[in-house]
Amino acid sequence: MNQPTGLFSPQDSEESEAIVARPVALPATFSFVWMDIQFDGLVQKDDLNDGPPKLRLTGDLGSVPFTAEDASRRARLFALGYLKLVDQARFLVSDGSDIKFVHEKELDDPVTEMMVLGETAALLAQAKPYLEIAARKSPIASNARTPKRLR
Repeated sequence: MNQPTGLFSPQDSEESEAIVARPVALPATFSFVWMDIQFDGLVQKDDLNDGPPKLRLTGDLGSVPFTAEDASRRARLFALGYLKLVDQARFLVSDGSDIKFVHEKELDDPVTEMMVLGETAALLAQAKPYLEIAARKSPIASNARTPKRLR
């Protein structure tokens, strides 16, 4: 079984399968892999420590392919970048042509593991169709020769 790291990693052997409702010391981080996508989470208050805690979840979807590699997938990924998803979730394409799924949401205080887990699961359930679109490779591209890159 793929064990989570960070916030949800077991504190001792008796808790290896249990997530409890204990308060979380902030800032707190966690990471996991779902749908072959590496996700990293961060729960923290702002720099002044006066606002509500925020959950920031980031999923790394890899590089946007060049048009010659997979024009259809490239167009889909850039189109996802224009979508406005629920709860301030969005797809960001960097200048280096990497695409990430980013979600930020304010949480109630005090933050518990159950709260973070519930918010993360709810967000991913809503985002799953979009993540599937982002992860899907075109059938033509999978049969095509990989172009050689110049160094």
